[in-house]
Amino acid sequence: MLLPELRLEVAETARNMFRWGLVRGTSGNISARDPGSGHVALTPSGMDYEKVHPEDVVVLSIDGEVIEGNRRPSVEKPLHLAFYRARPDVLAVVHTHAPYATALSMVYPEIPTAMPEIIFALGGSVPVAPYTTPGTEKLGLGALEAIGDRKGVILQNHGTVTIGESLDRALHRAVALEDAAYIYSLALQLGKPFVLSAEETRALRAKVGYKD
Repeated sequence: MLLPELRLEVAETARNMFRWGLVRGTSGNISARDPGSGHVALTPSGMDYEKVHPEDVVVLSIDGEVIEGNRRPSVEKPLHLAFYRARPDVLAVVHTHAPYATALSMVYPEIPTAMPEIIFALGGSVPVAPYTTPGTEKLGLGALEAIGDRKGVILQNHGTVTIGESLDRALHRAVALEDAAYIYSLALQLGKPFVLSAEETRALRAKVGYKD
């Protein structure tokens, strides 16, 4: 079996995504790129994550050709491949249907820097990419354009995308994004949330290695 360790990690990360409440049923998808071969391991379409085994994870070429796997790859294959083609630094992509982040995307253009943690985890305010039909190349290109130098983006009326240098980092960023969305949603119910100043945001971004 090709890339057995990477496929096992994808399957385990998918189960964690489900257990942490970032998806329900068979929604969402996860992928990782093997830095040696350049091949991508992607979760299968329409399969319960608790039942996904390494052999169910589909191996693709960077052009989207199925190299190994008996199941259909996720319909969001173009979304994942868009990041791998354009961003050599990205080795993992996590796409969730996290409820609070998705709900905010229906009303607001971003999750602002209302707390330092969103800067540490994601690089700053999290933008919302304009709505595009799921499963299309246009969706991937829109997400890629909107994310900028951040580590996460919200797809309007759809869900979230986080990226990383590993599956672990990408998943933890997905959790951090949903936590930020949850807290910001609570704050909006209480009044007008305080947002960190541009000066403080720049200072915190510089602290974690971003350049403005």
